[in-house]
Amino acid sequence: MLSVFETLGWLSRAQIWITIFDFELQGLCWSLKCILLGFLRRCPIIVINSLAIFDLFVIFSGKSNFSDSDSNTSKAVIAIDLASTKIASVCFMIYFSLIQKNHLNLINVIKEFETKWTDFLGKDVFRRRRRERWIYNSEFILLLLYIFSFTYYSFITSDEQDNNITNFIWFIALSLQIAIVDITALYMIGFINVFVMTLDKLPPEKLKLIHNFLFLKFLTDFFKVLKMINMVFGTALIGVLVIRLSEACITTYFLFVVTYDVPYDYIEYISLFMIAFCLWLIGNIYIMLKIATAGEYFQEKVADIFNKLATCLEVSGHNEKDLYNYANLNIKTVLLRNRHEHDAIKIGRICKIDRKLLFSALVILTSNFTICVQFRQFELHTAMETTYNTVLH
Repeated sequence: MLSVFETLGWLSRAQIWITIFDFELQGLCWSLKCILLGFLRRCPIIVINSLAIFDLFVIFSGKSNFSDSDSNTSKAVIAIDLASTKIASVCFMIYFSLIQKNHLNLINVIKEFETKWTDFLGKDVFRRRRRERWIYNSEFILLLLYIFSFTYYSFITSDEQDNNITNFIWFIALSLQIAIVDITALYMIGFINVFVMTLDKLPPEKLKLIHNFLFLKFLTDFFKVLKMINMVFGTALIGVLVIRLSEACITTYFLFVVTYDVPYDYIEYISLFMIAFCLWLIGNIYIMLKIATAGEYFQEKVADIFNKLATCLEVSGHNEKDLYNYANLNIKTVLLRNRHEHDAIKIGRICKIDRKLLFSALVILTSNFTICVQFRQFELHTAMETTYNTVLH
């Protein structure tokens, strides 16, 4: 029987070095082994984020030299891109360090919940999880390839590369800072999807009357766990959405700059650049889409289970036996408590995560991109006027 955590495969195992350093160490009771393992697990992320904090100090002090471009807009956009990535990595470390106990408690609560309801859930749920594990492991590998291809391309096109070991380490650290955010995002999305997937194999309309009582008890426990998941992951998912939105805006801006500034005679020489940036843009939108669809999938499954419960109520409502009446009363109680309180059962702490939020994010992406382009056009217009006036004089 695979738990939710085990189903996520390498995505979840990576969290031991990113968010849940004390996983499987709680029983060691502050022994030397516990302290040593806890320290070793925290070392990589502390080093990575120490470099991020140093880079942030350099960026905000105005001493950064990340671009040789003459455009102040392009320099500002690059600085915003790097700063947002590094701030996100540092904030994730701080946030998940503060809620580590809640995170570990959530994993343990779900294990206890699934152990309690193993017989009721059946084999189909856990059979499907074995297939899903391959998908999540593949996502992990593809994500690493995606991130390191981005930083490798940036490194080989850097004017300062020249086999400079310091520059190489900086790009590796940048890759890991991006990976911290994206791997954790896919882990949280997968955690929600795998847990909610349980509802697929539980059709209440096909259950016997005695099982209906068990199902209502199961549903009550299920919603309690869902609210715990939202308490732990809701805020972080909104943060990832904001970071990916910023990254997508910046990538789109550079695609515009390249197509606008580079003469068409040289366009064939930068085809690799264009393809790479298009893939990075698609990757950012993919992460945003995954977050939005996780919230939407959650809402659909919850609404579907409520509709099935209502169908059970209508079918058994004609039977006048006391047992059926008691079952109907319990179903009505669950429906009244949860069905009309959608805001109480949602993904997202600040606002509900769904497709509407994604569309709003894409509108903001378009407006931000337009502002950056207008600044760039203003720079070009000013430069042309300056050149023209110089020629006249």
